[in-house]
Amino acid sequence: MDTKARDDLKLKLMLVLVRDRRAMQGRIRSVRFMREYGALPESLGAMTLRGMSDEEHSRLAAGIGIRGKPAGAKCDLFLNDVGYRIQALALHPTLVADGIGVDGMRAVCRKTGVEADGLTEAFRAYWDKRLTGELPDGMPVGGEKSPFGGVKDRLCRVISYLLFAGDEQGNDAMFAADGLIDYTDPMDTETWATLGKEEAVDALWGRLRIGAAGDDWESARFRLWAPV
Repeated sequence: MDTKARDDLKLKLMLVLVRDRRAMQGRIRSVRFMREYGALPESLGAMTLRGMSDEEHSRLAAGIGIRGKPAGAKCDLFLNDVGYRIQALALHPTLVADGIGVDGMRAVCRKTGVEADGLTEAFRAYWDKRLTGELPDGMPVGGEKSPFGGVKDRLCRVISYLLFAGDEQGNDAMFAADGLIDYTDPMDTETWATLGKEEAVDALWGRLRIGAAGDDWESARFRLWAPV
C-alpha cells in the first residue's frame, strides 16, 4: 500500500469515527460504498486511531467493510449519499490522464458537449512545438507560452470528465463522483475540505502539467497531471 492509499484509508476511518460519534455537529450521517461501513469500537477515540500502525488501520478497515474501489470507479466513497473522489491536492500528485490519444480526446469531447476541433488543434500545436524544442515535456498547461490559454474552458470540461465521470476513451464510469474531498492531514478534521467539480479543476489548473509520447501525431498520447 503506497503513501496515498494509507492516507486515504486513514481519512475513511476518521470519517466513520466522526459519523459514529456524531462529531462535526452530526453533519456526517452516512459513510459507505455499496453498503454502509460498520461501526467502530465504542472505546476507540481519535487519539487512539491516530496512534495505530498502518497494519492496525488495515485490519480495522477490513473489519468494518472498507475495501478498495472497483476498477474504473471515479468515486472512493459515498458521503451522505454523494459520491466523492479523495485527493489530497497538496500532498499527492493528481493524475488526470495517463495517455489520452486524439481519438479518445474526441470521444470525451462528444460526451461533454465540447467542440473538439479547437481543442485538438491546441494539442497539435503543443505536439509540434514540443518536437522542435520550443515547448518542453512537463510544460505548465496554463503557462505564458501554452497553446491552451484560448481553450481553457473546453479543456477544463474534459479534465472534469476524466477526474469525475469517465475514462480516456469516453466510457462513463459505473461509479462517478460529484465532488472531491481534499485534506492535508487525514486525521485532522480541521484540514478537510469538500470541493465541487468546478472548484477542484480550478484548484488544479495552476499546477497542471502536460507531457506527450508517440512516434507521430496519429500515435500521440498525452499525459496530464498536477504535481505536488
